[in-house]
Amino acid sequence: MEMWEIIRERVELAEDLPCPHSDDQFDAVVGYILGVMLMRGKVDANGGCMILGNARDGAFLLPYEMALANSWICWRADTEAGCI
Repeated sequence: MEMWEIIRERVELAEDLPCPHSDDQFDAVVGYILGVMLMRGKVDANGGCMILGNARDGAFLLPYEMALANSWICWRADTEAGCI
């Protein structure tokens, strides 16, 4: 999996994890990595994670990336305006 190799190169924690063999395993291992990062307090723009969302629409634990946050803000604005 090409995406897994990218993660292994960029995330120190991923080195000790087995290579996922399905999309579900990939999602689970990425969720695990992000959860560990959150628990360790790595919630910044330097390779950390962020929680994005709200109580009404749900929340997501994602890699810290401003483009993701901006997409969420745009989606919420469209939803509030009744466009979606």
